[in-house]
Amino acid sequence: MALRSNGAVEKARSNFVVLANAGHVALFTTLGFLVSFMMHRLQQSYCIQRDALAAAKAREEQLQTITDAMPALIAYVDADHRFRFNNKGYQEWFALSRDELLGKHAREVLGEDVYRQLMPRIETALSGQPVSFETEIPYLAAGTRHVSAHYVPDRSSDGTIRGYFALVQDISERIHREQLLADAKLRLSIAMRVGRSGAFEWDIEKETNTWSDELLELHGLQPGEFKGTNEAWLECIHPDDVQRALATAERALKEGEGDVEYRIRRRDTGETRWLQGRGKVFYDAAHNPVRMVGINVDVTERKRAEEALREADRRKDEFIAMLAHRQRHLSSNGVGEYVSPLT
Repeated sequence: MALRSNGAVEKARSNFVVLANAGHVALFTTLGFLVSFMMHRLQQSYCIQRDALAAAKAREEQLQTITDAMPALIAYVDADHRFRFNNKGYQEWFALSRDELLGKHAREVLGEDVYRQLMPRIETALSGQPVSFETEIPYLAAGTRHVSAHYVPDRSSDGTIRGYFALVQDISERIHREQLLADAKLRLSIAMRVGRSGAFEWDIEKETNTWSDELLELHGLQPGEFKGTNEAWLECIHPDDVQRALATAERALKEGEGDVEYRIRRRDTGETRWLQGRGKVFYDAAHNPVRMVGINVDVTERKRAEEALREADRRKDEFIAMLAHRQRHLSSNGVGEYVSPLT
């Protein structure tokens, strides 16, 4: 009995070891599966992060390439006034590399004087309000420039202002051209006033007329009083000269140029004045007239001089006729005396 009992015990122990070993195998198998699964997930996560970083880097490089090609200065400045992004324009203007600009305070980049000049606008942008302005700025490295600048706040989802985007364009050349144009207009205006003349532009398609201030002045009109229509122009012309002016305008549309003299009545004084109008017609691709540009000159003094000369010629002719008649009368009476033109 004892032997059988001992044999049963040994068998039981053997079965337990087998079962125990089987349990360990199953446990290790499960653990191995879990470890393999976690390693796979970690590898997937790593690949996703790697791809995301690569994509972000590619987008950053693309953004850098695009902004570097733009004819403007583009930057991102954080709430602490430090540069976090800039394009090539900033590097060229301030003679600093991208690495030197990164993280540098705006005061260091712009210089103390310019920083103080721009501070109110920077603070406005960091308060959440977009800012646009044009001004002249004396940069240290780039020299004095006229710039057009736009500061756009960077607002997070919770409303916090994290910084602002800056877009700055050099408009110095445009300002220079505008100044040259303004100077040329001033010289032209002075020349027109001295020469008692004024310019006009007739939009043939819209049937509108644009007059210079000098031309308004010739008509005795204040800015805003001339309505700019063809009818308003005709109302300024002496009634006896309207048809001649219209006929000249119609002929100019066909021939390309026109020249006419007519009388006007000044609106302010009622005085009659003479104008000479000269215009050039411009055509579209189909040779349809689209506009006429020209000038009107006050020729009243010339017309008065011409009239005075005609009157002098008339009186001279009358005087000569009178002398001839007197000479014939004296001759018919047998008198051959000399008659002085002064008698």
